[in-house]
Amino acid sequence: MGRVGTRTRTSLKRISNKVRFAAQVGGVLFRLGSHGIGYTWRVILNQLKFTGLQALPFLTFISAAISALIVIQTLSQASKVGFEGIIGMVFVAAVIRELGPLMTAVVVIGRSGTAIAAELGTNQVMEEITALETMGIDPLHYVVFPRLVGVTLATMCLVVYFDVVAILFGFLAAQMTTSMSLGTYLTYIIDQATIADLWVTGLKGMLFGAIIALLPSFHGLVVRGAPTDVPKATTRAVVECLALVFLASAIVSVLFYY
Repeated sequence: MGRVGTRTRTSLKRISNKVRFAAQVGGVLFRLGSHGIGYTWRVILNQLKFTGLQALPFLTFISAAISALIVIQTLSQASKVGFEGIIGMVFVAAVIRELGPLMTAVVVIGRSGTAIAAELGTNQVMEEITALETMGIDPLHYVVFPRLVGVTLATMCLVVYFDVVAILFGFLAAQMTTSMSLGTYLTYIIDQATIADLWVTGLKGMLFGAIIALLPSFHGLVVRGAPTDVPKATTRAVVECLALVFLASAIVSVLFYY
């Protein structure tokens, strides 16, 4: 029982530290006027380029492959009983609501989450973060907040991009499988999609982006000691990001659809 209690207190302390860190980063928004935003915008733009633009080729491949497989598997069975219309329900539920945001988050975690944790961890080991604090510069303002904004905006845009590419390649797969016309295909999807689906997609993109920016930043900044601690911090950040992203996705889906 003693070990369980100790582990529970340790886990709660870690969670509270991360929540406090997130609140401190969010508080930077209210201090932008006094600190200036020039450098912040440059970092945000660089983060948008790395997280968003440079991820497009791989995300396109993932979106095309997943959407084509789902459409082919669904229509290959539904067409046997003349129920092709089910493709709209399956596509909206599987791709737009769930797989689009989740697969986008996985790609962003693999690229940007690892990069942020490794970069900030290295900066911490090299005492560059300490140097900023010595000069009176808030690391949360100049290091973490721009990445939060950049990754969040990029992830939201990437989720929308994923869905658009999925719809396009889903049609190509439907056309090859059953010779379905574009008008019929879009009608099936539009009839099933709702305003709530758009809200859920945007909300998940925003939540996932914030998670992917904050957790790796936290783990990078708490690195102490040798450079060998950086890979460990990066691994912890990735694992926690994946777990929290899937948990957040489940919670949002339950709140909106059940």
